[in-house]
Amino acid sequence: MYNFTMAQRKNILFSLLLLTAFIVRYYFSLPPLYLESDQYVASEVELRGKIVSEPDVRDTTTRYIFQPEEGFGEYKILITAERFPEFNYGDAIEFKGKIEFPKNFESDLGREFDYENYLAKDDIRYVSFRPLIEVLARGEGNIFLSFLYKIKNSFIKNIQNALPEPSASLALGITIGVKQSLGDELLDIFRRVGIIHIVVLSGYNMTIILVGVLYSLGKFPNLKRGISLLIAVILMLSFALIVGFSATVLRATIMALLAILARFLGRPVLALRTLFVAGIAMVFWNPMILFYDPSFQLSFLATFGLIVVSPIIERKFSFLSHIQVTSLKWKQVFKEIFLATVSTQIFVLPALIYMTGQFSIISLPVNLLVLPLVPLAMLFTGVSGIFGFIPFISKILAFPAYFILEFIIKISELASAVPLAAVSVSTVSLWVVFLVYIIYLTILWRERNYFQSHPNLN
Repeated sequence: MYNFTMAQRKNILFSLLLLTAFIVRYYFSLPPLYLESDQYVASEVELRGKIVSEPDVRDTTTRYIFQPEEGFGEYKILITAERFPEFNYGDAIEFKGKIEFPKNFESDLGREFDYENYLAKDDIRYVSFRPLIEVLARGEGNIFLSFLYKIKNSFIKNIQNALPEPSASLALGITIGVKQSLGDELLDIFRRVGIIHIVVLSGYNMTIILVGVLYSLGKFPNLKRGISLLIAVILMLSFALIVGFSATVLRATIMALLAILARFLGRPVLALRTLFVAGIAMVFWNPMILFYDPSFQLSFLATFGLIVVSPIIERKFSFLSHIQVTSLKWKQVFKEIFLATVSTQIFVLPALIYMTGQFSIISLPVNLLVLPLVPLAMLFTGVSGIFGFIPFISKILAFPAYFILEFIIKISELASAVPLAAVSVSTVSLWVVFLVYIIYLTILWRERNYFQSHPNLN
Protein backbone atom coordinates (compact mmCIF):
# COMPACT_ATOMS: atom_id res chain seq x y z
CA MET A 1 0.00 0.00 0.00
CA TYR A 2 1.35 3.42 -1.00
CA ASN A 3 2.18 5.72 1.90
CA PHE A 4 1.49 9.36 1.18
CA THR A 5 3.78 12.02 2.57
CA MET A 6 2.35 14.78 4.76
CA ALA A 7 2.69 17.28 1.88
CA GLN A 8 0.86 14.93 -0.49
CA ARG A 9 -1.93 14.43 2.04
CA LYS A 10 -2.32 18.18 2.42
CA ASN A 11 -2.47 18.60 -1.37
CA ILE A 12 -5.09 15.85 -1.71
CA LEU A 13 -7.19 17.35 1.10
CA PHE A 14 -6.92 20.83 -0.38
CA SER A 15 -7.93 19.51 -3.83
CA LEU A 16 -10.97 17.73 -2.39
CA LEU A 17 -12.04 20.86 -0.50
CA LEU A 18 -11.60 22.93 -3.65
CA LEU A 19 -13.63 20.45 -5.71
CA THR A 20 -16.40 20.44 -3.09
CA ALA A 21 -16.44 24.25 -3.00
CA PHE A 22 -16.66 24.38 -6.80
CA ILE A 23 -19.58 21.91 -6.90
CA VAL A 24 -21.45 24.03 -4.35
CA ARG A 25 -20.61 27.25 -6.21
CA TYR A 26 -21.67 25.74 -9.55
CA TYR A 27 -24.96 24.54 -8.11
CA PHE A 28 -25.86 28.04 -6.93
CA SER A 29 -24.77 29.58 -10.23
CA LEU A 30 -27.19 27.52 -12.33
CA PRO A 31 -30.14 29.50 -13.69
CA PRO A 32 -33.44 28.69 -11.97
CA LEU A 33 -35.81 26.28 -13.66
CA TYR A 34 -38.62 28.80 -13.51
CA LEU A 35 -38.87 32.57 -13.20
CA GLU A 36 -41.96 34.71 -12.97
CA SER A 37 -40.91 36.38 -16.23
CA ASP A 38 -41.13 32.98 -18.01
CA GLN A 39 -44.88 33.50 -18.23
CA TYR A 40 -44.23 36.04 -20.99
CA VAL A 41 -42.50 33.53 -23.27
CA ALA A 42 -44.19 33.18 -26.69
CA SER A 43 -46.24 36.29 -25.93
CA GLU A 44 -46.09 39.84 -27.22
CA VAL A 45 -44.65 42.11 -24.54
CA GLU A 46 -43.91 45.80 -24.12
CA LEU A 47 -40.82 46.53 -22.04
CA ARG A 48 -38.61 49.45 -21.20
CA GLY A 49 -34.92 49.17 -20.44
CA LYS A 50 -31.40 49.71 -21.75
CA ILE A 51 -28.96 48.23 -24.23
CA VAL A 52 -26.24 47.07 -21.81
CA SER A 53 -23.53 45.87 -24.18
CA GLU A 54 -21.85 46.89 -27.39
CA PRO A 55 -23.99 46.02 -30.45
CA ASP A 56 -22.85 42.95 -32.39
CA VAL A 57 -23.09 44.10 -36.02
CA ARG A 58 -23.47 41.41 -38.70
CA ASP A 59 -23.94 41.66 -42.48
CA THR A 60 -27.72 42.11 -42.43
CA THR A 61 -28.63 42.11 -38.74
CA THR A 62 -27.44 43.52 -35.43
CA ARG A 63 -27.64 41.84 -32.04
CA TYR A 64 -28.32 43.79 -28.86
CA ILE A 65 -28.31 42.69 -25.23
CA PHE A 66 -31.33 44.30 -23.60
CA GLN A 67 -31.87 44.65 -19.84
CA PRO A 68 -35.54 45.33 -18.95
CA GLU A 69 -36.13 47.84 -16.17
CA GLU A 70 -38.35 45.58 -14.08
CA GLY A 71 -39.86 42.12 -13.90
CA PHE A 72 -36.79 40.25 -15.19
CA GLY A 73 -34.33 40.66 -12.34
CA GLU A 74 -30.72 40.29 -13.53
CA TYR A 75 -31.71 38.37 -16.67
CA LYS A 76 -31.46 39.84 -20.13
CA ILE A 77 -32.89 39.44 -23.64
CA LEU A 78 -30.77 38.93 -26.76
CA ILE A 79 -32.41 40.92 -29.54
CA THR A 80 -31.75 40.20 -33.22
CA ALA A 81 -32.83 43.30 -35.11
CA GLU A 82 -32.54 44.72 -38.62
CA ARG A 83 -29.18 46.26 -39.53
CA PHE A 84 -30.81 49.70 -39.64
CA PRO A 85 -31.79 51.83 -37.80
CA GLU A 86 -28.75 51.67 -35.52
CA PHE A 87 -28.85 51.72 -31.73
CA ASN A 88 -25.94 52.09 -29.36
CA TYR A 89 -24.72 50.96 -25.97
CA GLY A 90 -26.52 52.85 -23.22
CA ASP A 91 -29.60 53.74 -25.26
CA ALA A 92 -32.83 53.62 -23.28
CA ILE A 93 -35.40 51.90 -25.48
CA GLU A 94 -38.98 50.66 -25.55
CA PHE A 95 -39.23 47.07 -26.74
CA LYS A 96 -42.34 45.63 -28.40
CA GLY A 97 -42.19 42.03 -29.55
CA LYS A 98 -42.24 38.34 -28.72
CA ILE A 99 -39.66 36.69 -26.47
CA GLU A 100 -38.62 33.03 -26.62
CA PHE A 101 -36.27 30.66 -24.86
CA PRO A 102 -33.02 30.14 -26.82
CA LYS A 103 -32.83 26.78 -28.57
CA ASN A 104 -29.82 24.55 -29.09
CA PHE A 105 -28.90 23.94 -32.70
CA GLU A 106 -26.80 21.63 -34.86
CA SER A 107 -23.87 22.74 -36.96
CA ASP A 108 -23.39 21.70 -40.60
CA LEU A 109 -21.31 18.75 -39.34
CA GLY A 110 -24.07 17.53 -37.05
CA ARG A 111 -22.60 18.88 -33.80
CA GLU A 112 -25.12 20.11 -31.24
CA PHE A 113 -24.24 23.47 -29.72
CA ASP A 114 -25.64 24.16 -26.25
CA TYR A 115 -26.79 27.66 -27.13
CA GLU A 116 -29.08 27.92 -24.10
CA ASN A 117 -26.29 27.53 -21.56
CA TYR A 118 -23.83 29.48 -23.71
CA LEU A 119 -26.12 32.50 -23.30
CA ALA A 120 -27.02 31.65 -19.71
CA LYS A 121 -23.40 32.08 -18.60
CA ASP A 122 -23.89 35.80 -19.38
CA ASP A 123 -27.33 35.91 -17.69
CA ILE A 124 -29.16 35.97 -21.05
CA ARG A 125 -32.36 33.95 -20.60
CA TYR A 126 -34.49 35.00 -23.57
CA VAL A 127 -34.16 35.84 -27.26
CA SER A 128 -36.27 37.98 -29.56
CA PHE A 129 -36.24 38.32 -33.33
CA ARG A 130 -36.96 41.60 -35.11
CA PRO A 131 -39.08 43.36 -32.47
CA LEU A 132 -40.12 47.00 -32.72
CA ILE A 133 -37.59 49.25 -30.99
CA GLU A 134 -38.13 52.91 -30.10
CA VAL A 135 -35.38 55.07 -28.61
CA LEU A 136 -36.41 56.91 -25.45
CA ALA A 137 -33.02 58.44 -24.61
CA ARG A 138 -29.43 58.28 -25.81
CA GLY A 139 -26.20 57.88 -23.84
CA GLU A 140 -27.60 56.45 -20.61
CA GLY A 141 -24.76 53.94 -20.15
CA ASN A 142 -21.45 54.04 -18.30
CA ILE A 143 -19.50 57.13 -19.45
CA PHE A 144 -16.15 55.32 -19.53
CA LEU A 145 -17.45 52.38 -21.58
CA SER A 146 -19.29 54.73 -23.92
CA PHE A 147 -16.03 56.60 -24.53
CA LEU A 148 -14.16 53.35 -25.27
CA TYR A 149 -16.84 52.19 -27.71
CA LYS A 150 -16.68 55.53 -29.53
CA ILE A 151 -12.91 55.12 -29.93
CA LYS A 152 -13.44 51.61 -31.27
CA ASN A 153 -16.13 52.69 -33.73
CA SER A 154 -13.94 55.55 -35.00
CA PHE A 155 -11.09 53.09 -35.48
CA ILE A 156 -13.36 50.74 -37.45
CA LYS A 157 -14.51 53.54 -39.75
CA ASN A 158 -10.92 54.71 -40.30
CA ILE A 159 -9.80 51.22 -41.35
CA GLN A 160 -12.80 50.76 -43.62
CA ASN A 161 -11.92 54.06 -45.33
CA ALA A 162 -8.23 53.18 -45.67
CA LEU A 163 -8.45 49.57 -46.88
CA PRO A 164 -10.59 47.80 -49.50
CA GLU A 165 -12.57 44.67 -48.74
CA PRO A 166 -11.92 41.94 -47.73
CA SER A 167 -8.60 43.31 -46.42
CA ALA A 168 -10.40 45.82 -44.18
CA SER A 169 -12.52 43.12 -42.57
CA LEU A 170 -9.50 40.87 -42.04
CA ALA A 171 -7.58 43.81 -40.53
CA LEU A 172 -10.43 44.45 -38.09
CA GLY A 173 -10.66 40.75 -37.28
CA ILE A 174 -6.95 40.53 -36.50
CA THR A 175 -6.74 43.73 -34.47
CA ILE A 176 -10.03 43.94 -32.57
CA GLY A 177 -11.81 40.64 -33.21
CA VAL A 178 -14.55 42.07 -35.47
CA LYS A 179 -14.89 39.18 -37.90
CA GLN A 180 -18.57 39.30 -38.87
CA SER A 181 -17.97 41.28 -42.08
CA LEU A 182 -15.51 38.72 -43.43
CA GLY A 183 -18.35 36.67 -44.82
CA ASP A 184 -19.07 32.98 -44.40
CA GLU A 185 -16.94 31.91 -47.38
CA LEU A 186 -13.68 33.45 -46.13
CA LEU A 187 -14.35 32.36 -42.55
CA ASP A 188 -14.86 28.80 -43.79
CA ILE A 189 -11.52 28.99 -45.65
CA PHE A 190 -9.78 30.10 -42.46
CA ARG A 191 -11.38 27.20 -40.58
CA ARG A 192 -10.25 24.70 -43.23
CA VAL A 193 -6.62 25.82 -43.06
CA GLY A 194 -6.58 26.19 -39.27
CA ILE A 195 -6.04 29.94 -38.86
CA ILE A 196 -9.51 30.96 -37.70
CA HIS A 197 -7.93 31.80 -34.34
CA ILE A 198 -6.29 34.95 -35.78
CA VAL A 199 -9.75 36.58 -36.13
CA VAL A 200 -11.26 35.24 -32.91
CA LEU A 201 -10.65 37.32 -29.81
CA SER A 202 -9.33 34.71 -27.40
CA GLY A 203 -6.15 33.98 -25.49
CA TYR A 204 -5.27 31.42 -28.18
CA ASN A 205 -4.47 34.01 -30.86
CA MET A 206 -3.55 36.85 -28.48
CA THR A 207 -0.87 34.69 -26.87
CA ILE A 208 0.77 33.77 -30.17
CA ILE A 209 0.53 37.31 -31.53
CA LEU A 210 2.08 38.83 -28.43
CA VAL A 211 4.98 36.41 -28.53
CA GLY A 212 5.77 37.98 -31.90
CA VAL A 213 5.29 41.49 -30.45
CA LEU A 214 7.71 40.79 -27.59
CA TYR A 215 10.40 39.53 -29.88
CA SER A 216 9.83 42.40 -32.27
CA LEU A 217 10.56 44.69 -29.31
CA GLY A 218 13.66 42.58 -28.74
CA LYS A 219 15.07 43.95 -31.99
CA PHE A 220 15.90 47.18 -30.16
CA PRO A 221 19.28 46.41 -28.56
CA ASN A 222 19.13 49.24 -26.02
CA LEU A 223 15.69 48.26 -24.75
CA LYS A 224 15.94 46.39 -21.47
CA ARG A 225 14.10 43.14 -20.99
CA GLY A 226 11.84 44.47 -18.25
CA ILE A 227 10.97 47.56 -20.30
CA SER A 228 10.02 45.35 -23.27
CA LEU A 229 7.72 43.31 -21.05
CA LEU A 230 6.17 46.46 -19.58
CA ILE A 231 5.54 47.92 -23.05
CA ALA A 232 3.92 44.65 -24.19
CA VAL A 233 1.66 44.60 -21.11
CA ILE A 234 0.67 48.25 -21.59
CA LEU A 235 -0.08 47.66 -25.28
CA MET A 236 -2.17 44.64 -24.42
CA LEU A 237 -4.18 46.35 -21.69
CA SER A 238 -4.75 49.34 -23.96
CA PHE A 239 -5.90 46.97 -26.69
CA ALA A 240 -8.26 45.23 -24.25
CA LEU A 241 -9.74 48.58 -23.21
CA ILE A 242 -10.26 49.69 -26.82
CA VAL A 243 -12.08 46.49 -27.81
CA GLY A 244 -14.40 46.84 -24.85
CA PHE A 245 -12.96 44.81 -21.95
CA SER A 246 -15.86 42.37 -22.01
CA ALA A 247 -15.73 39.15 -20.00
CA THR A 248 -14.28 37.31 -23.02
CA VAL A 249 -11.60 39.95 -23.53
CA LEU A 250 -10.76 39.95 -19.82
CA ARG A 251 -10.27 36.17 -19.77
CA ALA A 252 -8.19 36.26 -22.96
CA THR A 253 -6.08 39.11 -21.57
CA ILE A 254 -5.30 37.27 -18.34
CA MET A 255 -4.39 34.08 -20.18
CA ALA A 256 -2.16 35.81 -22.72
CA LEU A 257 -0.37 37.85 -20.05
CA LEU A 258 0.41 34.67 -18.13
CA ALA A 259 1.75 32.99 -21.24
CA ILE A 260 3.94 35.98 -22.08
CA LEU A 261 5.27 36.11 -18.52
CA ALA A 262 6.12 32.40 -18.61
CA ARG A 263 8.01 32.52 -21.89
CA PHE A 264 9.69 35.83 -21.21
CA LEU A 265 10.90 35.06 -17.70
CA GLY A 266 11.61 31.39 -18.35
CA ARG A 267 9.75 30.34 -15.20
CA PRO A 268 7.24 27.71 -16.38
CA VAL A 269 6.59 26.26 -12.89
CA LEU A 270 5.72 29.63 -11.37
CA ALA A 271 3.66 30.59 -14.43
CA LEU A 272 1.79 27.28 -14.28
CA ARG A 273 0.79 27.92 -10.68
CA THR A 274 -0.31 31.42 -11.57
CA LEU A 275 -2.30 30.08 -14.51
CA PHE A 276 -4.23 27.68 -12.27
CA VAL A 277 -4.82 30.35 -9.63
CA ALA A 278 -6.17 32.71 -12.30
CA GLY A 279 -8.23 29.92 -13.89
CA ILE A 280 -9.71 28.84 -10.55
CA ALA A 281 -10.53 32.46 -9.66
CA MET A 282 -12.33 33.00 -13.00
CA VAL A 283 -14.21 29.72 -12.70
CA PHE A 284 -15.36 30.53 -9.16
CA TRP A 285 -16.46 33.96 -10.34
CA ASN A 286 -18.54 32.38 -13.12
CA PRO A 287 -18.54 28.55 -12.94
CA MET A 288 -20.49 28.15 -16.19
CA ILE A 289 -17.52 29.31 -18.30
CA LEU A 290 -15.78 26.01 -17.51
CA PHE A 291 -18.37 24.07 -19.53
CA TYR A 292 -20.02 26.60 -21.84
CA ASP A 293 -17.38 29.14 -22.87
CA PRO A 294 -15.19 27.91 -25.77
CA SER A 295 -13.07 31.06 -25.55
CA PHE A 296 -12.08 30.32 -21.94
CA GLN A 297 -11.50 26.65 -22.66
CA LEU A 298 -9.24 27.25 -25.67
CA SER A 299 -7.45 30.13 -23.92
CA PHE A 300 -6.65 27.98 -20.90
CA LEU A 301 -5.52 24.99 -22.97
CA ALA A 302 -3.40 27.15 -25.29
CA THR A 303 -1.71 28.90 -22.38
CA PHE A 304 -1.09 25.60 -20.60
CA GLY A 305 0.39 24.18 -23.80
CA LEU A 306 2.65 27.17 -24.28
CA ILE A 307 3.95 26.98 -20.70
CA VAL A 308 4.38 23.20 -20.40
CA VAL A 309 4.69 21.77 -23.91
CA SER A 310 6.86 24.51 -25.41
CA PRO A 311 10.03 23.63 -23.42
CA ILE A 312 9.66 19.96 -24.42
CA ILE A 313 9.21 20.84 -28.09
CA GLU A 314 12.28 23.08 -27.83
CA ARG A 315 14.35 20.14 -26.56
CA LYS A 316 12.96 17.73 -29.17
CA PHE A 317 13.66 20.19 -32.00
CA SER A 318 17.08 21.25 -30.79
CA PHE A 319 18.29 21.25 -34.41
CA LEU A 320 16.52 24.61 -34.80
CA SER A 321 19.37 26.19 -32.86
CA HIS A 322 21.81 25.13 -35.60
CA ILE A 323 19.89 26.62 -38.53
CA GLN A 324 22.05 29.21 -40.29
CA VAL A 325 20.22 32.53 -40.47
CA THR A 326 21.83 35.86 -41.33
CA SER A 327 20.18 37.57 -38.35
CA LEU A 328 20.34 35.97 -34.93
CA LYS A 329 17.29 37.94 -33.84
CA TRP A 330 15.21 36.70 -36.79
CA LYS A 331 16.30 33.20 -35.90
CA GLN A 332 15.02 33.74 -32.35
CA VAL A 333 11.74 35.20 -33.61
CA PHE A 334 11.18 32.22 -35.93
CA LYS A 335 12.06 29.80 -33.15
CA GLU A 336 9.61 31.38 -30.70
CA ILE A 337 6.78 31.49 -33.24
CA PHE A 338 7.47 27.87 -34.19
CA LEU A 339 7.43 26.78 -30.54
CA ALA A 340 4.31 28.80 -29.73
CA THR A 341 2.46 27.49 -32.80
CA VAL A 342 3.35 23.82 -32.37
CA SER A 343 2.85 23.66 -28.60
CA THR A 344 -0.50 25.47 -28.58
CA GLN A 345 -1.86 23.58 -31.56
CA ILE A 346 -0.88 20.23 -30.09
CA PHE A 347 -2.68 20.95 -26.87
CA VAL A 348 -5.84 22.53 -28.26
CA LEU A 349 -6.23 20.01 -31.11
CA PRO A 350 -8.47 17.46 -29.27
CA ALA A 351 -10.74 20.25 -28.00
CA LEU A 352 -10.93 21.88 -31.45
CA ILE A 353 -11.81 18.58 -33.13
CA TYR A 354 -14.55 18.02 -30.52
CA MET A 355 -15.93 21.56 -30.96
CA THR A 356 -15.70 21.90 -34.74
CA GLY A 357 -15.64 18.35 -36.08
CA GLN A 358 -12.78 19.31 -38.40
CA PHE A 359 -9.07 18.50 -38.48
CA SER A 360 -6.81 20.57 -40.73
CA ILE A 361 -3.83 18.60 -42.02
CA ILE A 362 -2.13 21.74 -43.33
CA SER A 363 -2.70 23.89 -40.27
CA LEU A 364 0.92 23.87 -39.05
CA PRO A 365 2.64 25.01 -42.29
CA VAL A 366 -0.03 27.65 -42.94
CA ASN A 367 0.31 28.96 -39.37
CA LEU A 368 4.09 29.12 -39.72
CA LEU A 369 3.67 31.21 -42.89
CA VAL A 370 0.94 33.46 -41.52
CA LEU A 371 1.68 34.05 -37.83
CA PRO A 372 5.01 35.90 -38.27
CA LEU A 373 3.10 38.43 -40.39
CA VAL A 374 0.21 38.99 -37.96
CA PRO A 375 2.06 41.37 -35.58
CA LEU A 376 3.18 43.45 -38.58
CA ALA A 377 -0.38 43.53 -39.95
CA MET A 378 -1.62 44.63 -36.54
CA LEU A 379 1.05 47.32 -36.31
CA PHE A 380 0.37 48.89 -39.70
CA THR A 381 -3.39 48.53 -39.27
CA GLY A 382 -3.22 50.19 -35.85
CA VAL A 383 -1.09 53.09 -37.09
CA SER A 384 -3.37 53.60 -40.09
CA GLY A 385 -6.46 53.58 -37.86
CA ILE A 386 -4.93 56.07 -35.43
CA PHE A 387 -4.09 58.52 -38.26
CA GLY A 388 -7.56 58.14 -39.77
CA PHE A 389 -8.30 61.80 -39.14
CA ILE A 390 -5.86 62.50 -42.03
CA PRO A 391 -7.28 60.23 -44.79
CA PHE A 392 -4.35 60.67 -47.20
CA ILE A 393 -1.74 59.75 -44.56
CA SER A 394 -3.93 56.91 -43.29
CA LYS A 395 -4.12 55.30 -46.73
CA ILE A 396 -0.37 55.56 -47.26
CA LEU A 397 0.28 53.93 -43.88
CA ALA A 398 -2.23 51.20 -44.77
CA PHE A 399 -0.28 50.06 -47.86
CA PRO A 400 2.03 47.64 -45.98
CA ALA A 401 -0.97 46.23 -44.09
CA TYR A 402 -2.83 45.74 -47.38
CA PHE A 403 -0.04 43.65 -48.94
CA ILE A 404 0.34 41.52 -45.80
CA LEU A 405 -3.41 40.96 -45.48
CA GLU A 406 -3.76 40.08 -49.17
CA PHE A 407 -0.89 37.60 -48.81
CA ILE A 408 -2.67 35.94 -45.85
CA ILE A 409 -5.91 35.71 -47.82
CA LYS A 410 -4.24 34.30 -50.97
CA ILE A 411 -2.17 31.77 -49.03
CA SER A 412 -5.32 30.63 -47.21
CA GLU A 413 -7.30 30.30 -50.44
CA LEU A 414 -4.52 28.28 -52.11
CA ALA A 415 -4.08 26.05 -49.06
CA SER A 416 -7.81 25.42 -48.70
CA ALA A 417 -7.86 24.11 -52.29
CA VAL A 418 -5.43 21.34 -51.37
CA PRO A 419 -7.25 17.97 -51.44
CA LEU A 420 -8.20 16.87 -47.92
CA ALA A 421 -6.99 20.20 -46.49
CA ALA A 422 -9.56 19.71 -43.74
CA VAL A 423 -10.88 16.33 -42.72
CA SER A 424 -14.34 16.04 -41.21
CA VAL A 425 -14.30 13.87 -38.11
CA SER A 426 -17.35 11.93 -37.02
CA THR A 427 -18.86 12.87 -33.69
CA VAL A 428 -16.22 12.45 -30.98
CA SER A 429 -17.33 11.54 -27.49
CA LEU A 430 -16.34 13.88 -24.69
CA TRP A 431 -14.92 10.87 -22.89
CA VAL A 432 -12.54 10.28 -25.80
CA VAL A 433 -11.32 13.88 -25.49
CA PHE A 434 -10.77 13.39 -21.74
CA LEU A 435 -8.83 10.19 -22.46
CA VAL A 436 -6.58 12.00 -24.95
CA TYR A 437 -5.81 14.72 -22.41
CA ILE A 438 -5.05 12.10 -19.76
CA ILE A 439 -2.56 10.56 -22.22
CA TYR A 440 -1.10 14.04 -22.85
CA LEU A 441 -0.67 14.66 -19.12
CA THR A 442 0.90 11.22 -18.63
CA ILE A 443 3.46 11.96 -21.35
CA LEU A 444 4.18 15.38 -19.86
CA TRP A 445 4.63 13.87 -16.39
CA ARG A 446 7.09 11.28 -17.74
CA GLU A 447 9.02 13.95 -19.63
CA ARG A 448 9.21 16.07 -16.49
CA ASN A 449 10.48 13.19 -14.37
CA TYR A 450 13.01 12.17 -17.03
CA PHE A 451 14.56 15.61 -17.35
CA GLN A 452 14.55 16.08 -13.59
CA SER A 453 16.60 12.89 -13.28
CA HIS A 454 18.91 13.99 -16.15
CA PRO A 455 19.58 17.68 -15.41
CA ASN A 456 22.50 17.75 -17.86
CA LEU A 457 19.98 17.42 -20.74
CA ASN A 458 18.23 20.67 -19.88
